[in-house]
Amino acid sequence: MLAVELALPGGELVRLGAEGPEAPGYDLRGLVVGSEGTLGIVTAICVRLTPIAPAVRTMLLDFPTVADAAATVAGVVAAGVVPAAMELLDRRILEVIEPYVHAGYPTDADAVLLVEVDGLPGGVAAEAAVIERVARRHRVGSIQVARDEAQRARLWKGRKSALGAVSRIAPHYYLHDTVVPRGRLTEVLARVYEITGRYDLIVVNMFHAGDEAGGVLSGEHGIGLEKRDLMPLLFGRDRGSDRSRLPRRGRRGRCRRKGRRAPAAAGRRAHPPGQGQPEPGGRGAGADRPRPPG
Repeated sequence: MLAVELALPGGELVRLGAEGPEAPGYDLRGLVVGSEGTLGIVTAICVRLTPIAPAVRTMLLDFPTVADAAATVAGVVAAGVVPAAMELLDRRILEVIEPYVHAGYPTDADAVLLVEVDGLPGGVAAEAAVIERVARRHRVGSIQVARDEAQRARLWKGRKSALGAVSRIAPHYYLHDTVVPRGRLTEVLARVYEITGRYDLIVVNMFHAGDEAGGVLSGEHGIGLEKRDLMPLLFGRDRGSDRSRLPRRGRRGRCRRKGRRAPAAAGRRAHPPGQGQPEPGGRGAGADRPRPPG
């Protein structure tokens, strides 16, 4: 997203960002994107379009442990390869996806990586070779390469149908979306499994892997009401207070999304450490937690 046109609460239209190089000054475009609709109404958006790559290779790699798959993610990025897509799915979600979609996922693996690289043919071949080399250092079982567009579509259909497949476990589920640093992915997933085992919870893990640089409360689904009051645990109360003051500066109207305020302005306190706060590890970069009936 390069630029936005924003209607302020007082009715004024402003343009933030630029179509060309980064606009000088504060990143107000980024502020609007992160505000989740509390600063005004976006009436127009300018986005950057990229050409379709001439070559693509889709790979499915299976591993005996989630730790091996997670280590491969870190190793691929450390080797300088940033795939167009890299998805990690654990055994629990594989066991519900495959009977549901018949995508060709191995159900005897503890985890799989669905990886796609694209670009010029020579570059695609070189990056695929690096991925295979790293995976073999981490006990990869088999490596499937989609032989045609039909198989590629089938592999991706499995991932895209994952949430629908969860209904085979329970009619309702609770989605957690966070971002975990690549270097701590193995640690966080181990913690997630330990916590869910202790409390007898049904949890499946599936997430984008390889593009997480640092830990945050949400990867792509926003903060919303649930995580709003936990923000001080990550950012500190001073930064939360700064965020709550932003809508007041130079504004004649009010925020349009009632109740979607920063934690310091929400009238509720986040739990201090050690006093009822959620277990660390949360979602482990992207688990979907089904709720059993009743």
